[in-house]
Amino acid sequence: MLWIPIDKNLRGRGFRQNNNFAFAKDASVVELSLFELKNSVGTMPIGFLVEKERVFLAGLLGLETNRNLFVDSAGNWLSRYVPAMFREYPFRLIDVKVSGEMKKTIGVLEDAPTIVEEKDGIPFFDEEGKLSKSILKIADFMNQKLISETLTRQACKVIQDLGLLIPWDLAYIRSTKNGPKKQILTGLSRVDEQKFKNLSDKDLLHLNKVHGAAIIFAHFFSGEMVYQLNKLFLADEPGRATEQELKELGDSIFAEEQLSDFELNFD
Repeated sequence: MLWIPIDKNLRGRGFRQNNNFAFAKDASVVELSLFELKNSVGTMPIGFLVEKERVFLAGLLGLETNRNLFVDSAGNWLSRYVPAMFREYPFRLIDVKVSGEMKKTIGVLEDAPTIVEEKDGIPFFDEEGKLSKSILKIADFMNQKLISETLTRQACKVIQDLGLLIPWDLAYIRSTKNGPKKQILTGLSRVDEQKFKNLSDKDLLHLNKVHGAAIIFAHFFSGEMVYQLNKLFLADEPGRATEQELKELGDSIFAEEQLSDFELNFD
């Protein structure tokens, strides 16, 4: 994919708003950020993806590589919430060189279905040659997303530095010719509840200050969504698991980290 900056070369041109999510059909995980927690926590399982020295907050979209269970064959999104990373498409922040320095600006996907004549789409520029209101609105959304992503990554790094992350061997059920079979998905990390409960007041204060506590509780409460994701996974497969088998799986997802009664003292 080639992303180009929105500059004078796009005057007299417009873009078509994306309503098809076929481009995301191979995404089995998506990066999430703080401003998405309220909507994503009841939509998808939330975990942590550790890549070398970086830690990302990740929404789980599928149980197999390159298979997004939230996108159907027609490109429709099947859940009530679409992650910000997909909503910004066909735009993204790109790096461009300005006066010898690299700076971020809005880029748009350079392809025929996206960029059209101005009369056939939403204009990039207004009659005065300034960025259109639509583009300015998109720019504001992407700026807020960037700020939120930065804060989220910082919070996830604190969570990792506190030693709270452990491998998340996530159980799910798939259909086989011999009937339902339990599988294990690896690659994500989760928060160890016992270590979280044993944090000192000082560490809890720091965690709360960087919004880490909100992230952790969203992670805990999203555990039930593994059950919902598994239902999507089995929806079109033969020999599907029974509702009771899935419920039993759902009860065991966080068997090792059921939330217990404990007090957080932020005084």
